[in-house]
Amino acid sequence: MDDRAVVSWVVRRWWLVLLVALDAMLIAYLVADYQPRVYESTASYLVRLNAGAVADKSIISAVDTLSNRPEIVSTYASVATSRAVREQAAADIGVPGDQLLDYQVRSRVVPGTNTLEIAVRGDEPATVASFANAIGERTRATSGSLYTIYTLEPLDAAFARAWPTSPNVQFDVALAGGLGLLLGVVLAALLGYLRRPIEHSVQGILDEETGLFEKRYFSLRLREEMARAKRAGYPLSVAMIEIDRSDKLAGISPEVRGLALQQLGRSVESTLRDTGLAARIDERIIAVMLPETTAVSARDILAEVTGQLASRLGLDCTVGITVYRDTGNEQSKLLARATKALEESAADSTVASVRAFSGNGSQRVQSAAG
Repeated sequence: MDDRAVVSWVVRRWWLVLLVALDAMLIAYLVADYQPRVYESTASYLVRLNAGAVADKSIISAVDTLSNRPEIVSTYASVATSRAVREQAAADIGVPGDQLLDYQVRSRVVPGTNTLEIAVRGDEPATVASFANAIGERTRATSGSLYTIYTLEPLDAAFARAWPTSPNVQFDVALAGGLGLLLGVVLAALLGYLRRPIEHSVQGILDEETGLFEKRYFSLRLREEMARAKRAGYPLSVAMIEIDRSDKLAGISPEVRGLALQQLGRSVESTLRDTGLAARIDERIIAVMLPETTAVSARDILAEVTGQLASRLGLDCTVGITVYRDTGNEQSKLLARATKALEESAADSTVASVRAFSGNGSQRVQSAAG
């Protein structure tokens, strides 16, 4: 399996990739739409020196202290999240405190600065903004008694946002679309792998054009069957079929020829069924192995095979048959005998017939081709 095959599987199933991506986006939208909306607003304040409360000679010392003591600003951040400040801020905006229990208040110091941010999260954007600003003002008022030489000065007031912070529908849908595309590609590739022609899963065993076995696999199986035939003492018939003696397939388009070869392979396999094994060992030669089959039975089986090729595809075929009977012959010699039988049959000028040769002589098998 190479990269081009995977790309081909995905391209052929582009609709599956698109469908999975769209489904993922739709599911993400529905899930996000079902979740409660959460809004967030942030108010920011600057911790600075209260010049009016510090003598001139103390200003430098106060500034130095503020710069080198980050816990001063952190104290203001802690005040902002205190329960007392939350209750006072809720009263300031005229909302009962128990209605804001689910509202989250977070304060933090911006790293490297003396800036304090107060963020509030809740389900009502206007209430969230008002609550954040009220907490900021209450923090200012409370902090005045903590450090008189410092003060909180408003920077940016919180405002009601039109879009919720959570769920982020656009981000969720976009992320789901990307993951859906990835999943669709994986599914398309997997489906292509599972539905690929069987020759890709057993590369080197099946012929790509006909779907019959290749010569190498045929040789391996023939060696095994010869050993079995020798042990059990049963006959083993081997035949060579020359297809398309009239070169009918040579004069058609490659597409039609490919379809014809596929049908040829199916015809041979369906006719042989469980009685034997066929392999394409050359451009126009098919080898057939028939275990536990005598020459007479092989003749009848191959007559049916060639008859099917003649009736379905109009192909003129020649057949040569030989039989292995535990003579100790090597595989190459057995195949050579079958090839010789085929050559003798091909020498017959009667194209409309098939002559099958066995070890005991020749027999003519009539074919439907004319």
